Amino acid sequence: MTIRQGLLERKRVIAAMLQREAKSRFGNRGRGLLMAFFEPLVQVVFFGLMFIAMDRQTPHGSHVIPFMLSGVLTFHLFSKIMARCMTAIDSNKTLLSYPVVQPIDPLLARAILEAVIYVTTFAVLVFACQQVGLLSVPPRFEYVLLGLVCAVLIGLGMGTFFAAILARKNFVKQMVPVINRAGFLTSGVFFSASMIPQFAREVFSWNPMLNITEMVRYGMFQNYPRAHFDVGYVLTVVLCTLALGVAALLNAQADPKARIRGTA
Repeated sequence: MTIRQGLLERKRVIAAMLQREAKSRFGNRGRGLLMAFFEPLVQVVFFGLMFIAMDRQTPHGSHVIPFMLSGVLTFHLFSKIMARCMTAIDSNKTLLSYPVVQPIDPLLARAILEAVIYVTTFAVLVFACQQVGLLSVPPRFEYVLLGLVCAVLIGLGMGTFFAAILARKNFVKQMVPVINRAGFLTSGVFFSASMIPQFAREVFSWNPMLNITEMVRYGMFQNYPRAHFDVGYVLTVVLCTLALGVAALLNAQADPKARIRGTA
């Protein structure tokens, strides 16, 4: 089989798995899709109302709703991809009994599906904010796009790594929610890096998702500062997490004790 034939085969398999994932998650009705849309929207409104109730001002001239939107949706994009990819192999063992299906296929299918859902939700809500006058056209759209792409790739890399661990040990199912909660609190979802003390900022800046959230907001808001994110660091984390995920997956595939292939 040539490289081109192999890529075409992967494309067909991933497309079929993507269709299967969408149908199993949302069925033939749009209710599941609406829930995926409204879950982050409820969080945006909830945190926005909290800010208003506490009479707190969002920084750098941004309105509270798009400010929260940029944090909540960016984090959801990462966390949902990581969580869904983590269980992708475990949930598709029967399909993985067929040689044509490789362990990377369900991972990519789930990552693509979650990315489409949450990037679309992000775009729709940003457009809605623009229509009601809460947000102008993003002045640095390339930073918004780069931030969202990096969130997707880090989620995929970490999800692949945890999927490989899950093929051997079940404890990872309890570990990932803890990571998500810690990440939610330190990723700038409901605060800006400029709002926290210097010592906390130095610690939280090791979290790549804080850098990504700041990057997205820098792209969205005209007066947002450039000082609190490092593109080079984020790209390094992207490459490292993807490499770590692939290495862990290949190692799990070579381990006869790993629970990857099921029975047809």
